Amino acid sequence: MAGESRPRARLVGQLTDDTTRVLCISPPVELAVPLLNALHERHVDGPTNVDEWKSDGTGTATASTGGAGTATASGDGAGTAAGSGDSAGTATASTGGAGTAAGSGDSAGTATVSGDRAGTSTASDDSAGAATVSGDGAGTATASGDGAGSGTSSTDGAGAATASGDTSVRLLVTPSDARELFGAFRPAALAADLIDAGQLEVATTGGLRQRLTVTETTTHAHVTVEGNVVTGETTADQLREAVYEEYTSQWERATVYEPDVPGLVPFLDTFAEQFPEAAATLRVVLQAADTVSLDGPFDPVTVVVLVGARHELQTLRISEWAEEIDFSSRTELSRVVSRLCDRGLVETDGVPHGVGRPRQKLLLADDRLRSAPAEELVATARDSYEH
Repeated sequence: MAGESRPRARLVGQLTDDTTRVLCISPPVELAVPLLNALHERHVDGPTNVDEWKSDGTGTATASTGGAGTATASGDGAGTAAGSGDSAGTATASTGGAGTAAGSGDSAGTATVSGDRAGTSTASDDSAGAATVSGDGAGTATASGDGAGSGTSSTDGAGAATASGDTSVRLLVTPSDARELFGAFRPAALAADLIDAGQLEVATTGGLRQRLTVTETTTHAHVTVEGNVVTGETTADQLREAVYEEYTSQWERATVYEPDVPGLVPFLDTFAEQFPEAAATLRVVLQAADTVSLDGPFDPVTVVVLVGARHELQTLRISEWAEEIDFSSRTELSRVVSRLCDRGLVETDGVPHGVGRPRQKLLLADDRLRSAPAEELVATARDSYEH
């Protein structure tokens, strides 16, 4: 309902405000998913995404009020830097990477990148953040308050450091709530990114009878009426403090929950590094599919196999990538390929490569799949699979 989405969007905006720390108790999926998306956009998405890499390097710099901003870029990289107040931001990128740095207050942010990855650094309020990357690794650093964060990585590694006050959002749910919310690939992958970024904590416990969202100023109660989520709110300090006390106690006894999928950013970025010719297709497919369930015949591994077949990728290379990021095992991927072959959706063909283990590439076996636009690939495959 359009009328209902506007207040929900306003609430999500309030919950993702930089100054707000949020405790969510068993929130409805209709609120939790937009919240994860908004948090991810604010704290994780940015110029380091493969979508933003430029074929010709670009560098931009802005500075105001006693600050300095410098940026340099070469090769296929991008460097951006912004400085405000008595701060400095510097970014350097070369050879297929992206470097971003931002500084505000009495702070400094620096990022340096070489090789094919990305380094990001943000700093605010008397703090410092620095990230340095070389080879095919990633380094990220964020700092706020009076803390410091630094990350360094080289040669296919990753370094990350975060220093801040408290986690932005704590999500306390029942085990069944967790299965419902994180049973689809995208919400689970978004949560994994946010957890890695120090912006989200998830824990499970039983006996949660209320659906509440509590900020530092407001308590929101969520009720489902005839399939629609209705939210009421109060700024009463006494109620808010009582809710915090009750659920903070439950939080301390709860079980930490971590989604069993890689983060969306490393998932997409590493795929793009290994298979640049297929990266855009994977992004479009994931964006177009209503839901990619972690279970069922069209799980994320199946989607990757279909994309691989569309671009005639080698099964061995896909398996190596999947194992490297803990996305899937070679055995599981082989089972998916066999299942899709049995259904007439994909087929394999030998690849000449000389001495060693025989190699095969994936091919689409269904004419409908070959002609389908990328955004309709999964829907077409599902229709063929079921009929």
